[in-house]
Amino acid sequence: PAFGVLFFPTAASPPKRFYKKTSVLSGGGGYEVVLDHRKLKTPKGTPFVVRNDPLAIAVATEFDAQKEHIERSRMHLSALCFTAIDNPNDLSKLDMVNYLLSFLATSTDMYPLQDETDLQDLQVNEWDPVIAWFNQRFQTNLQKTMNITPPQVSEEDKMRVAKHFQSYSLETLHGFIFAVDTLKSIILACAVIEQMLTVEKAVT
Repeated sequence: PAFGVLFFPTAASPPKRFYKKTSVLSGGGGYEVVLDHRKLKTPKGTPFVVRNDPLAIAVATEFDAQKEHIERSRMHLSALCFTAIDNPNDLSKLDMVNYLLSFLATSTDMYPLQDETDLQDLQVNEWDPVIAWFNQRFQTNLQKTMNITPPQVSEEDKMRVAKHFQSYSLETLHGFIFAVDTLKSIILACAVIEQMLTVEKAVT
């Protein structure tokens, strides 16, 4: 299955903005985004409904920020929501959890650079506490590798992390995949989502 691809229909040129204002409508099923008097739908034609007001407002803000044309490449949150709602690649929860687990041995923070002393010291100071937090949080024993050989990840560690992710909905797992793909690290993504680390720290 394909992972990490945000679902937004492509076009030869950006479509023109066809609405004047955006708003959020709350109903029994959640929160919807309204463009003028039209309720927003996903690329598959599914009604756009999310579970919380701030997320709906954020998507409405992305649409409202568009000028003469709708620049879809800049609408990351909308694309992520469309992907979570439509699940265009028909991913199962098992598919998604296994994909996330693959990053336990490939996360960038598990491969400190050895050539530059200053950078190595910075990585030790910034990354080691996050790895230690992850191990404590998930009761794992992940260890950095000091060469190009991938670190060994035990089956017990995989099972503990898998159990955590299996508790989430498909929609939430899409969000995790987007975060992990962006940061190239399951450790940093979890640290940001659980507010152990700021987004600014994670991307620097």
